[in-house]
Amino acid sequence: MSRAATMKAVLIFTGFVLTVSDGMLLQTHAKVYRVRTETARDQKTGASQRSAARTKSQDITKSLTMQQERALQILAQLSETIGSWKPVEWTVRVQARIADLLWNYDEDRARRDLEEIFHSVDSVLPAPGRDKDSSASRLPARFLRSEVLGLISGHDPDMAERLIKSLETDTATSFTAASIKKEKACLTLQMAAALVDTDPSRAADLVNSSLSIGLTSWFVPTLQAIRRKNPALADEIFARALSLAQEDTEHSNKNMGLLAASLFPEASGGMLITAGAEEDEDRVDIGFDLRSSPAGPVAGPVVTQRFLNFVYTTFMQTQVPTDPAGAEAERGMMQVLENSMTVHKLLPLFEQHLHDKSAMLRAHLSEIGKNFKFD
Repeated sequence: MSRAATMKAVLIFTGFVLTVSDGMLLQTHAKVYRVRTETARDQKTGASQRSAARTKSQDITKSLTMQQERALQILAQLSETIGSWKPVEWTVRVQARIADLLWNYDEDRARRDLEEIFHSVDSVLPAPGRDKDSSASRLPARFLRSEVLGLISGHDPDMAERLIKSLETDTATSFTAASIKKEKACLTLQMAAALVDTDPSRAADLVNSSLSIGLTSWFVPTLQAIRRKNPALADEIFARALSLAQEDTEHSNKNMGLLAASLFPEASGGMLITAGAEEDEDRVDIGFDLRSSPAGPVAGPVVTQRFLNFVYTTFMQTQVPTDPAGAEAERGMMQVLENSMTVHKLLPLFEQHLHDKSAMLRAHLSEIGKNFKFD
């Protein structure tokens, strides 16, 4: 059996023992309270605090079965043993799972370990070099940190949010300022998506805070999840995102596509994920197909019309580059193509909500279409 398979088997076994042996004696109620620091102000009460902590720890020990004690010992030994193993990415992932299992039995240690693991993710970044800040180079670290954050937010959303904010200083030597902001936005949206079912209001606040950095691909599924719970709240978020997109003229092409995708239900079958969008740090491009969503957009008519007016204004300013040569011209041609495809798919909505503008859009599409073909 390979080392990876062995470790997976150990984790599954110890997790099973901890959760089911002796009728789940500890579940979520057993916590060990330890006194980490004492200031001069509370030194007088320090002895009583330590005594209370020892009493709680003894109570937990008494309630542990022999199997559970052994399982906790195995997890502790395992976490220390794999610290020097390679690859680092695999080690970090296993240590995070171990800390997750320990949370209900030794919360202080689990918190300490998960926070350390969250920051240790930077160790999987490539060595400094010409491409160290590229999106492709950062993806492994970003996805790994995302996994760790998901485990933390399941136990303590406040801790998860604090760790996201701490990235600004903790990774300053490894990332550019723009990259740090982008990662924080993606992690914030991921956390919002995880909280939609249990705390939709907080999820909405997190989405709104991420918008100060700009729209990313994570915005689409997160908003769709919120819309399932609270359509009116989703419309409010969409309206705010639209206002910010109208001001962010530098990324109007990307913003138009992301907002268009977020209009449609994720179950429509029209969501397309393709790699290679340079404007989005995730290198993910989100597309949509109105024809596969016969029910139409799930957004309200007011925000839908506002969005269509934004699309109309943006697209009518779209011009095909006059000089087709060079990398910049090629990029411009691709943006024109992407915008044209987005508008082409939105034409049924224009016919429904802004019929007077649909004719002008078709004429502009026809003019641009001399350079491209549309189905």
